[in-house]
Amino acid sequence: MNNINQDVTRFKPHFSRRVFLMMALTSFASALLTGGIGSFLSFRTIKKARINRGQEMVSYLANSSETAAISQDDTFLEGVFDRISNSKIYAGAGVYDNSGKLLFSRVPSGESAMPSELTLQAKHKNNTVHTYSESGNTLTLLAPVFVTRYNNSQITHGSVDKIDRKAILSGYAVFKITHSLEQNERTEVVVTGGILFISVFVIGLFFSWGSAAALSNPIRRIIKGVNLLNQGDLHNRIAVVSRDEMGQISDLINILAANLAQRMEELEKWGRLLEEKVQQRTKEVKLTKEFLHDLIAPISGSSNSWDSLMEILRIGTGADGVSLYFLRDKRFDLIAKSGQTSPPDLDIKERKTVSKDNLTITFLPMMSPTGITGQIVLTKSEGSISVDFADQVLPALTITSSNIMTFEQLTSVRAALEERTRILEVQREELIRQKEQIEAAAKLKSEFLANVSHELRIPLNAIIGYSEMLVAGYYGNISNEQKDTLSAIEESGRNLLNLINTILDHSRMEAGKLPLYVEMIDDLRKLLKDVVGRNQSLTREKDYRVELEIPDTPVPCMTDGGKIQQIVTNLVSNAVKFTQEGSVKVALVTSHNNIVISVTDTGIGIPEEFHDHIFEEFRQIDGSSTRSAGGTGLGLSVSRKMAHLIKGEITVKSTPGKGSVFSITFPRKIEKSEDQ
Repeated sequence: MNNINQDVTRFKPHFSRRVFLMMALTSFASALLTGGIGSFLSFRTIKKARINRGQEMVSYLANSSETAAISQDDTFLEGVFDRISNSKIYAGAGVYDNSGKLLFSRVPSGESAMPSELTLQAKHKNNTVHTYSESGNTLTLLAPVFVTRYNNSQITHGSVDKIDRKAILSGYAVFKITHSLEQNERTEVVVTGGILFISVFVIGLFFSWGSAAALSNPIRRIIKGVNLLNQGDLHNRIAVVSRDEMGQISDLINILAANLAQRMEELEKWGRLLEEKVQQRTKEVKLTKEFLHDLIAPISGSSNSWDSLMEILRIGTGADGVSLYFLRDKRFDLIAKSGQTSPPDLDIKERKTVSKDNLTITFLPMMSPTGITGQIVLTKSEGSISVDFADQVLPALTITSSNIMTFEQLTSVRAALEERTRILEVQREELIRQKEQIEAAAKLKSEFLANVSHELRIPLNAIIGYSEMLVAGYYGNISNEQKDTLSAIEESGRNLLNLINTILDHSRMEAGKLPLYVEMIDDLRKLLKDVVGRNQSLTREKDYRVELEIPDTPVPCMTDGGKIQQIVTNLVSNAVKFTQEGSVKVALVTSHNNIVISVTDTGIGIPEEFHDHIFEEFRQIDGSSTRSAGGTGLGLSVSRKMAHLIKGEITVKSTPGKGSVFSITFPRKIEKSEDQ
């Protein structure tokens, strides 16, 4: 008690100061926020006024620039420029022709020059003021300049009130506004924020002081009453002067003091009862120790050990007879007994006591996480059974019985697993033999496909070549109908040749025999032009052509050009196949180390869950549009493997109903292999 009193004296009455400080800090933060918001709103008001003034200026300049834009002479704008340059927001002005080229401008010293050409959009042609650009402390406003043309014939005939007028866009007027505030404007912003800050902060300090005092006075009364209770005066009560939370705390402390006084009396009575219980528990503890010491022995299977445990349990509970049953195969088997034996309860779910033939029988189930593993049956002819001792040893007995039955189950499971392992080993050997047979068959299949594809290419090349010669007129003139037929034969031959090449490349890849031919390509743009040109025939029956978007300068690289041609051909063929209307575009983008070729279409698109599956062999999206387009399902698989050969990667971005973008990214330079 003395130590507690000493600890109490260590605390100082600083609660009210902390409350005042926290509330003052809150007031300061609120005042700071209010001042900042006020300054920001003041700044926004000034900025909005500047923009409105700038819109008036650029409208005035546009209305005054009609003659100057037509004659391209700034003599007509001398007075206009002098007037607008006197504005404090003026940072530059200019007049442009209807194509966006600068005609004349005025810029004050220290400001950047007006742009020589405007980047115009469709919205800039409306007869309204637009914000052209905003950067740093300047805002550029743009207004179109229109010239009004009249119908001369109507003027000649005197119908002036019905003259047709036509507004023609002749140029653009541009006016730059500076956002930099002048000294009086900055002063206005600062003064507004300062007044709001001081007002809110002073009001907050006043309320903080009053709130701290209102909180601290009731707390002091409560502290005084608690100190008296701490000193042992349980009959002292704290005066309740309010009906708020503080009054509730005081009332609760008074109730606590009354309860403590009552509990002290009850503790004295319970102290006497505990002394009697201790003596009884001491005897039970000795028996429990002896029981747990002997509990290990039954694991060896000695029935005498179980009988010894049942004898200890009978003495501890004061029963005339004790029986132990284990649940095996939904049947209770008698394991051990001491004294009189009673049959088990076959439907036991919880502890229960029954009277039968002048006997009191108590059934104690042994509950494990998996359910009931057994039960203990206690029998007594006269008096009651003490189950406290049974409750102490029952958990350990349950664990031991569960371990014994688990051990028995594991022994049988082990034998079953050994037999299963032997069977699996035989199956594994059979699977290895079947795998070797499948691999040999796959190798023969790949060699057969490669040979057949190679043999088919020779007559196909002849068909394509003779078709080209007939179309070119080497064997005489032919009619347009014959030329269309021969072109269709040539196109079908090329498609079949491309399909055979894909199958041949796939067979070579499976056999690991597809070589890499690294060469210096002076200009990748020429290669893409050839590929797009050869594939334009694919869109012959559609209302679009394959577009090509390439840089203005040559794109040299060192890679396998044949692989790139094959990949782009496959991607363009797929794009045209699934795009009935819209567009297909091939684009070339370069960086320092990498090159990106993308094929974009506006076709049916691919759901996101199929983005990975389409690159698998023989995989196609199941649907009417996909199935009607045909194909072997090898094109994208072969293309990705070819991309990996040139150290690249193919990616896809697609949205159903909007189209797809297939991109191949590969390095500008790859090293030649040793066999080259």
